[in-house]
Amino acid sequence: MGGLYTPRSAHIGLRHYPPGHSLAGDSIGMTVPHRSRIRNRAMYVRFSIMAISILAVSGCITAEQQASVAETPKPLTCHAGADCDAKWSRANAWVTEHAKYKVETKSESLIQTAGPSTFETDPSPTYNIRKIAMGPNEYAIEFAGACDSIFACTPTLSSAQADFSQSIQAVEPAKTSPPATKKKKKESHQASSK
Repeated sequence: MGGLYTPRSAHIGLRHYPPGHSLAGDSIGMTVPHRSRIRNRAMYVRFSIMAISILAVSGCITAEQQASVAETPKPLTCHAGADCDAKWSRANAWVTEHAKYKVETKSESLIQTAGPSTFETDPSPTYNIRKIAMGPNEYAIEFAGACDSIFACTPTLSSAQADFSQSIQAVEPAKTSPPATKKKKKESHQASSK
């Protein structure tokens, strides 16, 4: 039973300081938990790495999101008459071709599709197209869409809007009669009256 005295701190991994040693002004002597200091340091490093990883991942956006931020679609405008009629007709045709749901409302200023039933979630978008007066004889055609999914719409709203805009802009402006034909009528009228 005789033998060397081994302090309890040596068995549980605590660093033992002799009674005359002072840490933080204590003259009685202390046992400082050496492993817990290492654990604290390791936790700090793990937390730092985790925080940096979260910041790095949250800063990333997809290429599609970058494109939608970089390219704001040009507003779609038309002039009253044949130009607006052709573009509005093309908008109606686009919605009919691309929407999964049937057209619910169709008028001179609104094309709207129905959506999924109340308890159904579906990534297919619903569309809402409006023709809004911007000034005398000038209108804007606005595209809006939504889907009832916690994930992204399929197709994505930005790609659907780009396709819609491209389709509307491809419509040839309605040709109006050139002013020269009016002059010819006036000239022929003047010739016959002489």
